[in-house]
Amino acid sequence: MNFFEMFIQGLKPAIYRTTLESEFAKRLPFLVENFPYISSQETEKIVLIPGAETYVFFQDQEQKERFKKELEYTEANSPEFHRLLGITLGYPPLAVEFFVQAKLNPELEKRKVGMYHLGIGCSGDILDLIDNCRWLWDTYKLPEKIDIRLGTEFVSIPYGQMEELERIKTEYLKTIPQLV
Repeated sequence: MNFFEMFIQGLKPAIYRTTLESEFAKRLPFLVENFPYISSQETEKIVLIPGAETYVFFQDQEQKERFKKELEYTEANSPEFHRLLGITLGYPPLAVEFFVQAKLNPELEKRKVGMYHLGIGCSGDILDLIDNCRWLWDTYKLPEKIDIRLGTEFVSIPYGQMEELERIKTEYLKTIPQLV
């Protein structure tokens, strides 16, 4: 299942996309007709790629209004914006916080791992790998694998395999010369 299917089925709380993505551009008319949204035409604060027509779609109007209200008090591309966007998009809170901290401290990048589950892709700290994966499984409640990106390698973890996550975490930590 991809991010679009997850969103349409009500499993993903929001999506953030630009019309630079051809698949998204094809689905844009359907989304505009059926879901509340904010676009870069309404506010430039949501733009991460200069010049890209950008959209955030929400499951309901209440969620959109909450986002808009919080957006009023954030600066474009600021840590607060990334925190707000990450939580709104349904990423694990620990992963969101790590993303924000890594933008402020590039040394943290060496601890970054990717997690891909049911069309949701995010990055987080290797130290939080187990908590983030558990959060994804508990939140999205579909017994599907999580693909973990460790550097340039990918490893698929079957649903609920916490021991395998622990093993992968332990092995990957050995490859990081100096933890921050």
